[in-house]
Amino acid sequence: MADPGVISDWDQTKPINGAADTALNFRTGWGAIQDALFENEASFDGGFIRSGLISRASATTLTVTPCMAWVSTTKRLKKKTTSTTLDITTSGVAGLDTGSVAADTWYYIWLIHETATGNISFMLSASSTTPTNPTGWTAERLIDAWWRGDATTGLKPGYTLGDGRMRERHWVGAFADSTKDSLFQLENGTATSATSLNLSTLGGVPPANVGDNLVIFPSRIRFYILKTGSGTDGLFTLQHNTVVSGDALAMHLAKNFTPSEPGHFLLPDGPTVKYKVNAAGFAAYFGIASYTFLV
Repeated sequence: MADPGVISDWDQTKPINGAADTALNFRTGWGAIQDALFENEASFDGGFIRSGLISRASATTLTVTPCMAWVSTTKRLKKKTTSTTLDITTSGVAGLDTGSVAADTWYYIWLIHETATGNISFMLSASSTTPTNPTGWTAERLIDAWWRGDATTGLKPGYTLGDGRMRERHWVGAFADSTKDSLFQLENGTATSATSLNLSTLGGVPPANVGDNLVIFPSRIRFYILKTGSGTDGLFTLQHNTVVSGDALAMHLAKNFTPSEPGHFLLPDGPTVKYKVNAAGFAAYFGIASYTFLV
């Protein structure tokens, strides 16, 4: 990074002979300061973003509403004034970067920038780190992750909102219906000893924090528990997957779900947790309703 205190294109010893020189010195001086400040963009790569509601429009498409975002290659804010339809069945800009559509897969949404025109758009990719860029476009930043089930359910019903880098994902799939657009990661859970449960398998939360640009807030995950109608009442225990200081830290206890019990859970060690019930015959459904993340 250039030293922002040294402005190479503004010679402060040069005499000012008039308004033109003043304007020239100001412009070149500020340009150098601006470039120097943004030369090292560690704090800007995942920088400003405003609006851009993302919602599932169909089994194969997502809609991204107009938004403004920071584009690191140009060191400028760029605005998209029209909505974008992302179609996972097409290739390239506003589609899937490469390859065939897969089932039971997290797809990542990238903001992309066209060098020649300055336009911005969006693209889906199975990669959270190295998407395949369309010719003439650069993948600027990761802004979201979306679950796709099978060919029938397709992209999971839900939406992402936020008026800044703090985003909230809300899943709006069915409840306990044994399909891949259900909210539930666990159906008819009857284990009476601590049993691992991966919350990313059916699209609860993404597999992990993705670099520094898509960070799940563990204290802002909302879950939903539902007891089956005929099952015995009992106690449902949810705990961290990793033992902490000799204690597995059961984080949420509830019983007599009539008909449901919402709550919050801390998820500090990835998407895998453990659950158990305390009574044979007690069957529970557990799923992620929403989570908050930073882009």
